[in-house]
Amino acid sequence: MIQPRDLVVIGASRGGLDALNQLASGLAIDFPAAVLIVLHTSPDSPRMFARIM
Repeated sequence: MIQPRDLVVIGASRGGLDALNQLASGLAIDFPAAVLIVLHTSPDSPRMFARIM
């Protein structure tokens, strides 16, 4: 039987990078849920988020 898991989903556009950074840096290393971040960016900068985080 599959066990339920907690999941936090966060979405933002490019203007939300500072907020995402603040949020991510405030999460405890043992945060009790998976975190999925969806970031809308322009096609010419697909790796921007990985460099920032």
